[in-house]
Amino acid sequence: MNCPDHCGEVRRISVSEAIPPTWKFRSEADGTISLFPSVHLTSGCRVHFVLRHNKAHVI
Repeated sequence: MNCPDHCGEVRRISVSEAIPPTWKFRSEADGTISLFPSVHLTSGCRVHFVLRHNKAHVI
């Protein structure tokens, strides 16, 4: 996904339990996805965000 901090980086978020760190995703009834828990990236632009219903919200 494109970094929600608009720094221009492409971020990969793992949902595979075999590749830590990992996040859980949920398909919502409206066809969107949400990730749990929040994503706190400590390299690059070091963004912290939540993804709910396909929308990233920077914390």
